Amino acid sequence: MPELVYQKPKSIKDDFNFTFCSGCDHGVAIKLIAEVLDELGMREDIQQAKLSPLILITGYRSFAHQQLLYNTKLEKLERLMPSNDAQTIINVLPPGSSEFQAGLSIEVCTTTMIEEEKELHEFEFTFHKKWVHFNCSDYGFVIRYPADKVHITKVDYKPYHFRYVGINHAKKMCKLNLCLEEYLKQYKNLRFNL
Repeated sequence: MPELVYQKPKSIKDDFNFTFCSGCDHGVAIKLIAEVLDELGMREDIQQAKLSPLILITGYRSFAHQQLLYNTKLEKLERLMPSNDAQTIINVLPPGSSEFQAGLSIEVCTTTMIEEEKELHEFEFTFHKKWVHFNCSDYGFVIRYPADKVHITKVDYKPYHFRYVGINHAKKMCKLNLCLEEYLKQYKNLRFNL
């Protein structure tokens, strides 16, 4: 019997439809993130907490995909207000500055949210949010845009958006209540002052 070389990550639902853009690897990046979450045991830990599995909504984005998202949002805003005002309030990062392009950020929701066609911001009101926010550092993730750090990140609070930084860094950031911008500044200062 041939040896099993690859098995689909359990964090990916059976009916998950991978869409591939020419020149980018959306599906591959989402598969890798799902494999990491499976390997770290996050799925099992969530089930032990009597919660349904999390669903990975967004992982890697290509430059072209980020450009499309940015332009679409900007065009909608420009129809409602002057161009300068639209560029000031747009909440989509321009291509080249989105962490999705590095494949280190993910957005998640619950199966119930998908079934009931709820908006991502409604993740805030789920038991999953409480569990993930409390435990994400055990898997190397941090809440990328915390509610109390909007003045630093310059991005609205997103309870469903997580950034992989590694377990050691995630634990330090959570213990010290630092967002990524604060942590990088502090870490850089420590590194060069030794």
